[in-house]
Amino acid sequence: MAKRMLIVDDSTTSRLMIRTYVRRVRPDWAFVEAAGGTEAMAAVFKERVDVASIDYNMPGMDGLTLARRIRAQLPELRMVIFTANIQRHLTTESAEVGAGLVIKPVTEGSVATMLRHFDA
Repeated sequence: MAKRMLIVDDSTTSRLMIRTYVRRVRPDWAFVEAAGGTEAMAAVFKERVDVASIDYNMPGMDGLTLARRIRAQLPELRMVIFTANIQRHLTTESAEVGAGLVIKPVTEGSVATMLRHFDA
């Protein structure tokens, strides 16, 4: 089933890589991109996304805060938080908000892990 995916990352390169790897295995998916939390919050409602890939380390609003805000409004949205800085509290807090956690760097393998979270 075709989905609309929100990719939130302050790195243009990371957004491009995620989109490229997902498109290889899900060519019918559509993509919406945001460079930060405020832009992502607007996109979630305007674009009616089905799944979201959220970078943890972003200026302004971090990915966990964004995930909490999205979850409060859209409890059914499936989310994954990408991070290069894995810490115990992040593992616990992402589970509490109902978001999967995937370790960076963005690779074909890490994106495959993200997609498994969406399919679960």
